[in-house]
Amino acid sequence: MYTFKNTEINNKKASDFETKSMLYLLGMRSDSGEIEIITVDCFNDVTGANDDFSKLWDVQSKNHSSLPPSKIGESLSTLYDNYVSSISFCDYILFIPKLNRDYLIDSSLNVYKYGNINKKQKKGIENKLKEKINGNKSGAIPSLFIDFLSQVTFVEDNKKISTYIKRISKFKNTKTVSEEIYDRIFNEIRNAQSSLKNSYIENEEISHPSEVLGFNRHITKAVINTLLINRLVGIDIFSFPGCSRLMELNRLIRDNLITYRGSNDIIKT
Repeated sequence: MYTFKNTEINNKKASDFETKSMLYLLGMRSDSGEIEIITVDCFNDVTGANDDFSKLWDVQSKNHSSLPPSKIGESLSTLYDNYVSSISFCDYILFIPKLNRDYLIDSSLNVYKYGNINKKQKKGIENKLKEKINGNKSGAIPSLFIDFLSQVTFVEDNKKISTYIKRISKFKNTKTVSEEIYDRIFNEIRNAQSSLKNSYIENEEISHPSEVLGFNRHITKAVINTLLINRLVGIDIFSFPGCSRLMELNRLIRDNLITYRGSNDIIKT
């Protein structure tokens, strides 16, 4: 049995950072093609799932202006809770701003495992995480503590908003799209994401991950693709007087100028 804890009660505004972490899952990983559903503020800030919920990607996002080791350790606690829970996740991701490069062994990396963090910073991270898990400063080592840390993926946000949109849209003629338009699309996705937080699910229980769909706190890749097609294709269509929107959409897909992924239910050519 899995119990939802620490959900953001009555939070009607999702942060840009949480939306970036969602778009990271959908377009910036080698396994992004497997992710079809995103749940919002249920298991964690965002969690990706494949069609049958046999694979889950867990993300905690923390947009702190400063991330000393103690704050990193504190930020890892919800990922740890999921690691020792009754549900298995294929990746545990901490999505964060760019860390102080002195913290890292290889400072050129923006996606890395715990082993890339220097020994001095690890001590501060582990002390605070133990305190958070144990509820005291005893220093006792929690169950599966070291195993958990070895599984965490650290992802630094180092890209523009437009890059996140481009990576999921696969719209090839990007020169015709302004940064302002990408910002508007991002805001629309963020607003759709934030609206999912209006319900109250604290202390609700589920037996299988797929049961989370009953809380209506999810968004599908197909829905996001539909929004992107409507906005990005519309930009070009308006410059073709008398041309049907559907005909132009079909032409763009046929000529491989845009690409759908996981959305055959929307349009077939």
